[in-house]
Amino acid sequence: MHQEKSSAQQWNEAHRRAETYLRALRGGYGPAERELFARALAIARAQDVAGAKHPVALMMESLFAILPAQGPAAPLAMTPPIHRTTMLPERTEFPVHDWLRRLAPKRIFNLAAGVR
Repeated sequence: MHQEKSSAQQWNEAHRRAETYLRALRGGYGPAERELFARALAIARAQDVAGAKHPVALMMESLFAILPAQGPAAPLAMTPPIHRTTMLPERTEFPVHDWLRRLAPKRIFNLAAGVR
């Protein structure tokens, strides 16, 4: 009697795991998933020979056998490739430069900046 109870518990566990897998895979558990589950359960029960395999293993193997084969997963969206560019140095000017330019003649400011 104890073996029958544990077997029933194992089949209940197989049922719960297959339902959870289908819900996660398909985003819900509707009529199509119930049909897949029923087919997988029938296959798993037919393959159950004197408890040679655990019911969860039988159930998941039969479920994977009847699920349509999916191609390789689509690549994840990525940012566009980085293109290296050459940065040209820009002259940096500060507010003090503008102030000096107004006060001093252009020649003096250019000499201070190193421009000839």
